[in-house]
Amino acid sequence: RSSDLLDVWYTFVTTVGAAPLKSFLSEITVDLLPHIDSHQKKVLSVFEYLFIENRKILQNNFKEIVFLAPIPSLARIREVIHAEQAHVDLTQQLVQLMECVKHESSEVRLIALYQMKTLLRTEREKLKGLVVCGDSSSQV
Repeated sequence: RSSDLLDVWYTFVTTVGAAPLKSFLSEITVDLLPHIDSHQKKVLSVFEYLFIENRKILQNNFKEIVFLAPIPSLARIREVIHAEQAHVDLTQQLVQLMECVKHESSEVRLIALYQMKTLLRTEREKLKGLVVCGDSSSQV
């Protein structure tokens, strides 16, 4: 049962603590997202523990979470993540999105592609500047 699985996830993340989970934040998020509709309260309790209660510990890893769909129940979580991502430049955003496009989850790939399309449209002038003035060793 997925309800029991989500109880195990909550117990696991709160028992282990946030610091050891830094490098697994995106995987945990991807594993829990499919359950947001059916078990919203349980998924949100794990997300709130990771992204809100442990923001200071995990904030450097928020840059990896570029694939959250604009679901109303995730608005607070997205707000916290986006506040940390506001300091990331266009090149780094594109690199992060390209990594997500290679993710094993098709849902993450689709969301990343949608967000890349949106970013390319909204940052068209900055992108032109990167292309014209960019250095050939750039990651993008």
